[in-house]
Amino acid sequence: MSLPSLNLLRTFAVLGDTLNVRRAAERLHVTPTAVSHQLRELETALDCKLFQRLPRGLALTDAGQGYWAEVAPAIRQLESATRARQAQRPFRMSSFPYLAQSVMLPALGEVQALLGERLLTLDTRREFIDLASHSIDVGLRLAADTTDWGALRSRRLSGFVLSPLVARDFPEQPWPPQSSLLPIRLSKEQQSWRQWAMQHGWQPDAEGLVLDSYAAVLTATEQGLGVAMGFLPLCIDALESGRLRPLWPSRRVDNGALWAVWPAEAESPALLRVVDWLERRLDQMERRCAEFFSALES
Repeated sequence: MSLPSLNLLRTFAVLGDTLNVRRAAERLHVTPTAVSHQLRELETALDCKLFQRLPRGLALTDAGQGYWAEVAPAIRQLESATRARQAQRPFRMSSFPYLAQSVMLPALGEVQALLGERLLTLDTRREFIDLASHSIDVGLRLAADTTDWGALRSRRLSGFVLSPLVARDFPEQPWPPQSSLLPIRLSKEQQSWRQWAMQHGWQPDAEGLVLDSYAAVLTATEQGLGVAMGFLPLCIDALESGRLRPLWPSRRVDNGALWAVWPAEAESPALLRVVDWLERRLDQMERRCAEFFSALES
């Protein structure tokens, strides 16, 4: 007889702890339907009934009680060994550079405190990398549409909005502006200008400055050298400080959302604490953006 999968045994152990399908699903981060399906699969594989359904929850059968008494300690030992191993390796996060710079770097101490003994490492390559093959625990991703992340688990962190930005003393521009108005672009980033132009029907004719990092794009913009496509809420610090201003405040374009994505096997209490923190931080930045533009329009 082949052994049931570890996933089925873990579900059974948690069900034996909680005696409640909903609470077991919450602990396992799956749906109650998935828990019920896995229980049926295990009972079929063992050819015996493990639980009785009661008006409020479950009760182990005699066979289930004996099996749980042997399986649950083994699962706890495996989880303890896994947590100990995880604490020895770095917590790796993947993010495009400016997202890491604007969200993570100002609060690295807070993030490290959430991880305990695991050291944080940031991978800030611009290109998309496969999380599992690069041993990345969690990736921060931009999706223009509601995206099926396949086997990855995901959580939406905030909206993502495009707004052309200029230096505070940059000359006012009528609408539509002169076609000679120069943009400042990230070398591999063209989609944001196209996305914005599709909705507003105007795009500068000239190529303008092309730089190799978004931080450099914003620095050149602060120096009055042209117009940058602002990524909101990531640019809120520059707006609130007055280093940059929106060229046409009402001409903003929704461009999808920022997501946290992670492989199921990487999920841990520490990872979920980091994702919760990211969600709160980006929600605060998003609300600051809303208040900033509301004040301009009032």
